[in-house]
Amino acid sequence: MNAWTSCRGWHAKGAAHTAAHRVAFSLTHDAVAVFLVTWAVIGSAAAAGIVLLVVVMIVVDMIGVMALWRISLNAVSLVNLVMALGISVEFCSHLTRAFTVTTGSRRSRAAFALADVGASVWAVRLCPLRRW
Repeated sequence: MNAWTSCRGWHAKGAAHTAAHRVAFSLTHDAVAVFLVTWAVIGSAAAAGIVLLVVVMIVVDMIGVMALWRISLNAVSLVNLVMALGISVEFCSHLTRAFTVTTGSRRSRAAFALADVGASVWAVRLCPLRRW
């Protein structure tokens, strides 16, 4: 057995472990920051928990799609995951804020949040796609 071959194999395994560790570390810290900032802005721990749950589900779905499409875990895919997390936080937190600050029944608050704020958030997201 060649020492160089075993050394290269060890480094390859270590590199994959390091990339997964970095992704887990980054996304965990981002999730904690999302919860704390959402809690501070909205003022409700339950609403912040729901936003965090939805954001975590979106990121897990993204990781699942990356696995299905055999996209390797590297710096570029980590940046895409963090960007997906940021976009989902923006959308979910705006909708949650609109739902919590309005008055009325649950149905009317949900309708207001989706019609008023949801349309605005989607318009901002689609704005770069439009030509002026």
